Amino acid sequence: IHSRSMENGNREAETEREFRLVTVEEEQISMPHWVNWMKTILMFAATVALIFFPFVPFLWMNARRRKAQEIRKTFSSDQVGEAVQAVFRQVIAWLEATGHSAGNLLYRNWAGQLPDNLPEGYPDRFARCAADFEEAVYSGHELPEEKRQDALALLAETEAALWKDASGRQRFFLKYWMCLHE
Repeated sequence: IHSRSMENGNREAETEREFRLVTVEEEQISMPHWVNWMKTILMFAATVALIFFPFVPFLWMNARRRKAQEIRKTFSSDQVGEAVQAVFRQVIAWLEATGHSAGNLLYRNWAGQLPDNLPEGYPDRFARCAADFEEAVYSGHELPEEKRQDALALLAETEAALWKDASGRQRFFLKYWMCLHE
């Protein structure tokens, strides 16, 4: 918009230059340069966050899955005691993740606290596997291969029984959050 005052307008009209009367209220005060840099940095950070934020949960779940696979590799370890420990810890993880744990009791005392929805004879097999676990942890001698097979059978039985009774939400939690079910 071009406006002319009465005094200056006539002179400006003679010289044919455009004239605009700028008052103090209209004069724009320039922002400091650091404000422009801050806006640029914040926009860049927001763009990076929007690009990478959707992938963070998948990267985190992939790391958890790799950790679970390393634990499962231990099941076939040359050291039977180490394998029995890993398998029994996996059984305990299943029981705790599904809310069937017995709290702070010793593992050998969990057999009496296990729920009734587990298969027939499960508490006895659990107690034997808990004894094998304690033997593997606290003794220096090597366990026989049958102990590993017993522990793996208990794990398979635990997975099957608890997976069958789990709700859809709990199955999602077991598979993707705890990475227990493959």
